[in-house]
Amino acid sequence: MQSLTLHTRVGKDGILKLEMPIDMTDTELEIVLVFTPITESAIS
Repeated sequence: MQSLTLHTRVGKDGILKLEMPIDMTDTELEIVLVFTPITESAIS
């Protein structure tokens, strides 16, 4: 099992697009999604 942290944005249409690193092609994966909304105060 590997852990990968990505920073991305959900579009206005509610779609989340994930792009995997190049070494993860043509492979079946089980994805566990844990999300934390990023607020302006968390960035500073």
